[in-house]
Amino acid sequence: MLWTVAGLVGCAVLGLVGSSWRGRRKPTLSSSITFEPLAAPTSPTATARPARRPAFAPPAPLAAAPVDGAEQRALFRRPGNAVLVHVADADQQRNPWSAWVVDRSRDGLRLAVERALKVGNVYTVRPVQAPPATPWTALEVRHCSQIDGHWEAGCRFLQPPPVAVLMLYG
Repeated sequence: MLWTVAGLVGCAVLGLVGSSWRGRRKPTLSSSITFEPLAAPTSPTATARPARRPAFAPPAPLAAAPVDGAEQRALFRRPGNAVLVHVADADQQRNPWSAWVVDRSRDGLRLAVERALKVGNVYTVRPVQAPPATPWTALEVRHCSQIDGHWEAGCRFLQPPPVAVLMLYG
């Protein structure tokens, strides 16, 4: 039994000495590694000036959804912190402008914008803080009304974006 314990202690000491000796060697770095910046993604605003922030502050979050079942929407509308987005025409003829996402659902967004959006028109949106590879999302304006000095437009996604993109809208 004594020889077994002595053998285990000897192996442990050799392991500690060997690992400390290996840790002292400096690793060799390959000098052939180079880093190049990624090419800019193609987007509706690749050649356009960046959009400026809206002249108005984001609207206050909405009250919680009614609990008495008065909500008639097919999908739950989720209020939250306002998210700044770029809005561009679907045909990309004009520079983008900024808007705030007031609330969102799996089916669409409600935007607070400085000017009225034409009902039935298709626009593309993209969160300002989104990674560069994030695609623009197409929206159709369902209704638009003036509220407290700005316009609020209810928009429906033409094709619902993936959940990872939808999460960027707040």
